[in-house]
Amino acid sequence: MARLFKILLVLLASVVGIVIIASIALFLFFDPNDFREEISAGVKDATGRDLVIEGDISLTVFPWLAVEVGRTEMGNAEGFGDDLFLSFDRASLSVQLVPLIFQQQVKVGTASLEGLRVNLEVAANGTTNWDDLVESGDSSAPAGDSTASSDSTVIDVANISVSNANVSYTDAQTGSSYTISNLAFETSAIAVNTPIDFSAEFDFDSSPDELGGHLAIRGSSSMSEGAAQISVSGLNISGELRGIVAEATEFNFDSRQMNIDTVAQSIDAGEMDFMILGLSMSADVKPFSYAGTPKPSADLRVAEFSLKELMQVLDIEPPETVDPAALERVSFQATATVGETAIALTDMTLELDDSKLTGSLSLPTIDAASLIFDLGVDTIVLDGYMEPTDESLTTANDEESGDMEIPVDLIRALTARGTFTINRA
Repeated sequence: MARLFKILLVLLASVVGIVIIASIALFLFFDPNDFREEISAGVKDATGRDLVIEGDISLTVFPWLAVEVGRTEMGNAEGFGDDLFLSFDRASLSVQLVPLIFQQQVKVGTASLEGLRVNLEVAANGTTNWDDLVESGDSSAPAGDSTASSDSTVIDVANISVSNANVSYTDAQTGSSYTISNLAFETSAIAVNTPIDFSAEFDFDSSPDELGGHLAIRGSSSMSEGAAQISVSGLNISGELRGIVAEATEFNFDSRQMNIDTVAQSIDAGEMDFMILGLSMSADVKPFSYAGTPKPSADLRVAEFSLKELMQVLDIEPPETVDPAALERVSFQATATVGETAIALTDMTLELDDSKLTGSLSLPTIDAASLIFDLGVDTIVLDGYMEPTDESLTTANDEESGDMEIPVDLIRALTARGTFTINRA
């Protein structure tokens, strides 16, 4: 047994020695830059697109199989103009050879990408400038059983780094366009059953709705082997939004813990908080299945706020009321359930100053559905919400006032049924 073990050690040492010698020879006598034309020709044959590698290509083999590529450009699909489809300033990737060969462990160093530019386009006839790439990728897939043969392979990535990336999307059918610019993305080490910290920051714009802003994303994630279980904890999305109101508004979203079971196709989103336009909202989302048509349900709560202040934020002049404290205290809570044709609000409570409205409400999400309600108000004093009167102007206002026009067309288009009660007014 000892002799056999010694022979195995000698063989192993020989293999490692051969790899080292081959690596040194490859490093000394092989220059990957000599094969730029062959690489470009191979991409041309596979995709029909031009690939230009302007920057240097560097290659190291031992102990890391590492490649770094400089400025590279890929041309657009035929019929989509002269703009590039994709380009980047620098890309690098490295893999340790010994763990890969002897232990079936894929140990990757930092995978980095700098200056990425991606231009996605949809033509007026519905074709896209990535259709040909998807088709060529599908055609190259082997027939038969596509189950991976290396299920036991362990993947370990030091981290992923993307900097100064820009992605644009233009749809000639709808006349809309979206851009993500100045994207930076970082992760910590990536491995199975290990927390993975991630962060991203970017600017975005859209047209024609002119919605844009700046967002930052932070959080931690982990997944089991085969990604059967995925969890995201401490997720925070914050930033500034433009285009909702005249002035830019702050935005913040927090999720404590989210668990995804890809085998059972279920999501447990848990508790989350949301802040926008000065409103503080929270939701406790109940576990639900995303198989078929998802029907999520959540307990919603909107913390007390001033309706007058919200109207000012929305560039709406708040009404002047007899009671200066009117419309200053509003809060809301309900259980919301998303269905196929409507969003149902049950156990609903809306508090407005000293009045409380309770009941249920079904908001249709399709034209054929009806607005259904069962609502009741405990008490309301309307005098406090009236506009203050100026006796000197009363006669003139009475003379100028005419019949009020009722929006009949708007009412006719509304399909609703239900009950509304006021206990005391």
